[in-house]
Amino acid sequence: MGFFRQNVAIDLGTDTILMYLENKGIVVNQPSLVSVKKGTDTIVAIGDESKTMLGRVNPDTEVIRPVASGVVSHFTLTKKMISYYLNSNITNFFHRILKPDVMVAVPLHTTEVEKRAVERVAQEAGCARVFMIEEPLAAAIGAGLNVENAYGHMIVDIGGGTTDVAVVSFQGVVSGKSIKVAGDSFDTAIMEYIKKQYGMMIGPLEAERIKKELACLYHGMVTNTMEIHGTDVIEGAYKEQTITSDELMETMMEVALPILDCIHEVLGNTPPELAGDIYSRGILMTGNGSLIKGLAELIHRSTGIDVTIAENPGLCVVNGAYKVLTTMSEQQKTNI
Repeated sequence: MGFFRQNVAIDLGTDTILMYLENKGIVVNQPSLVSVKKGTDTIVAIGDESKTMLGRVNPDTEVIRPVASGVVSHFTLTKKMISYYLNSNITNFFHRILKPDVMVAVPLHTTEVEKRAVERVAQEAGCARVFMIEEPLAAAIGAGLNVENAYGHMIVDIGGGTTDVAVVSFQGVVSGKSIKVAGDSFDTAIMEYIKKQYGMMIGPLEAERIKKELACLYHGMVTNTMEIHGTDVIEGAYKEQTITSDELMETMMEVALPILDCIHEVLGNTPPELAGDIYSRGILMTGNGSLIKGLAELIHRSTGIDVTIAENPGLCVVNGAYKVLTTMSEQQKTNI
């Protein structure tokens, strides 16, 4: 009956969950957030609706990230989140009965214990057979790179909770490293800077807005100002403040340095032949974190290698995972 199952790919990110459904395309692109009644697993809201509750919920409700650093941190809520999106989008009764095959993208060097948790949560959420692929390999395939030949490609995939840096060749990861420094780290650094510099508390949504619209990692690329909104730390009153892109650069750079170090480390562990390929072909950046202004230019300046940001970088992983799943034969699925 495996021939009749629908194929589903899931990018289970710290910030965003994406789901690619056969014959429908990407049907889910939502924040990985679940709002529950405090002290229970009773869901109040999921996804975008839950994100609007950040910093605004009453004491009886809390907003939870069920996925941390790309791995399951809250089993029950992750299961309910996946189940909700599957049931919302698989409307055919026959496909619901058979249950879909699913390919889940996981961070580089995910442990066997973490992989078993992903497999179990997907099965209990309503999936039949569960397969996994490392995110940088999926990102490379989703970005359109030919990973079947022996040439080396370097992928820097910057998500919300993790950054995966990998050299892929011949359908596999030759060298790579994953660090827990990514998009959320920049948000946290911005919140801490505003608190220390101006005695002002801002929420994660405001920090994310500052990161996307104002922050920059390359001097002179952006010279904007922005009015931000928050709460005075001492008086607790509403407060406004004007900040500039230049003043955030040092704070942003402190977060970016571990990413640069990770790239240099992976380059240092790459066989000379493949390293030559990378220097001639360049580095490909994927993930929504790659859209931070000036980051690609900073990596180029640090490594001396050309850097390209993939088209629709946030969708590369889920697109690649789906491509791999749909090219697997029934025999391959059965034997894995």
